[in-house]
Amino acid sequence: MNNAIFAPGHIVVAHVDSHQRVGAAATHTIVGVLVRQRGDGTWMVARLTTRATYGTAERPGPARQVLTSWAACQLKSPSFIASSTLRPINGHDISHSVGVVDTTAVLELDDAIGFRPDELLALHTAARLAHGEHTDDGQPSPQQMNVPMDGTGELAATLEIDETPISGYTPAATTPPTQGVHGMRTRKTATVGDVVTVHRPNPTPGADGRLHPLLGAIIAEHGDGTVEVAAITDKAVDRNGVERTPITEWRQCGLLRASYVTGADTTTVERANIARRFGTLTIDAVDDLNEAIELYDDELDALDAAAAAAHEHRDAA
Repeated sequence: MNNAIFAPGHIVVAHVDSHQRVGAAATHTIVGVLVRQRGDGTWMVARLTTRATYGTAERPGPARQVLTSWAACQLKSPSFIASSTLRPINGHDISHSVGVVDTTAVLELDDAIGFRPDELLALHTAARLAHGEHTDDGQPSPQQMNVPMDGTGELAATLEIDETPISGYTPAATTPPTQGVHGMRTRKTATVGDVVTVHRPNPTPGADGRLHPLLGAIIAEHGDGTVEVAAITDKAVDRNGVERTPITEWRQCGLLRASYVTGADTTTVERANIARRFGTLTIDAVDDLNEAIELYDDELDALDAAAAAAHEHRDAA
């Protein structure tokens, strides 16, 4: 589809390819607000969801920011901001637009995400043009709407959940673990969001088959006793000289030195091969991981929930 008809502030439905993930559906659906178009034609999108909390039904996390003016934005059900990070999508994956944000939605999105000045200006302009919102001084004026915050249901389209790529250094054994929501977790109870070392066979063809340590963050758990791990390293560039994505809050994650996301691939390892747990990702570290890997919605939700819960518990201790 020609994405020239879309503009910042439009709420759109996109069908995105499930690339690089074994066993995933061919596509999954995203509903979100177009924020900024990049030079390569992709859009940075603020994702929306009908789920009122982070995490899963079995392990609900903190509450999400609600869009109180969802009805004015022409959404069909109470809607929430899915994540504090923007997600890139290809303009050709956009199916259609269902509405335009109003000023209240722009302010709530900015509160949750923190837009750049140019992004915020574009969104406010779109809101004023679409909804005729202004004050005497020409500045946007929030609308006050009372909408129930506890319902979930159909958004602009059915939201599908997807199913769920490494070398690194091993921190010293004295690395202090992060306090989790259920107290201090060990390698045996390490879960999504935890920074761990695992042992896995050397993937190089013709290798000796011995297990080698790998540092990474658990991004998903599978029902067959395996976990999905995104590798972390202390090397700022790869072998080709390409800069890696830095983990800005590496200390708070239990790491001993400046660390980086190794690449856009993840690996599946046996839970039994987890050797040690060092800490838990922070919300900002999750955003760093998402920038490098482009996590799926359910992975991002679970990681955000784990980060918020673990570090909230630690700060309160």
